[in-house]
Amino acid sequence: MDDTDPFLAEIDGKLAFQTKWRRIMSVAYFTNTALALISSSAATVVAAIGEAFWGSLLAAAATVLFGLEKTLLLREKWSHHREFPASQHERR
Repeated sequence: MDDTDPFLAEIDGKLAFQTKWRRIMSVAYFTNTALALISSSAATVVAAIGEAFWGSLLAAAATVLFGLEKTLLLREKWSHHREFPASQHERR
């Protein structure tokens, strides 16, 4: 088979799609998780120094971020796209 084979072109397109979405899901998952952890940690510290209002806002933000991760299934999507080969070199 040569490089102009339509089957190989379709496979290359699918690999490019998986690579793009692997990157997007990775960034979304890790950004959301980092923000949620920072918010929950900051809520604890801020509430401990006596700023109950700001502590409650940070706790609410952490709750929303953790809820988004669970609702959007970011970890599962990231794991799904991670399982696919990223380039032609990883194909058999």
